[in-house]
Amino acid sequence: MGTRRTGATSVRITLSDPSYASDLRAYFRRLDAIAVDNDDGPLEVYLLKPFSAPDDERALVRSYLRVWVSTRVPAELPE
Repeated sequence: MGTRRTGATSVRITLSDPSYASDLRAYFRRLDAIAVDNDDGPLEVYLLKPFSAPDDERALVRSYLRVWVSTRVPAELPE
């Protein structure tokens, strides 16, 4: 079930193989971020130490995701 954190910017990530969701959640937890299941499919990632600019947060999450994907399963961030 999805959880929305108010006041924080979220980045939605769609996994091509949802069986990797728990691995991705654990990975982001180690990076001071939370990835939660969304009711409509994608995970929502929130940084625990948010930046002042949402674009900077998105760029950081994107770089974290590139590292994770390079060793796991393809995922994408919708534009």
